[in-house]
Amino acid sequence: MTRWLLRVVGLVVLATGLTGCATSALRQAESAEDAHDYDLAVARYTRIVREQPENRNAQLGLERARLRASATHLTQGRRLYSLGRYEDAIVELQLATELNPTSAESERELRGARNNSHRTR
Repeated sequence: MTRWLLRVVGLVVLATGLTGCATSALRQAESAEDAHDYDLAVARYTRIVREQPENRNAQLGLERARLRASATHLTQGRRLYSLGRYEDAIVELQLATELNPTSAESERELRGARNNSHRTR
């Protein structure tokens, strides 16, 4: 009886510790997002989703962070493009497109930057 009780207590402690780790990881992802460090948030949410595919909060956070990171890279790409830094703009616009493949706007901007990059060579 005592062994059984120890096993149950051990399992409860283990489960509580794992839940604490998951909660901590989610808090870290949310903190990165709150700090507007969307790339870091994407990385942290991605890790959680890989480890816990059923975690709905992490899934939603990842989608939200991807869209915000994409918008940030799109803005940065446009800024670099306007400065004539086409190669740097292309990198940012590629990131924007990869983070949000459904964005026609990012794709259009990327094509424009690539076309101008080829013309200036």
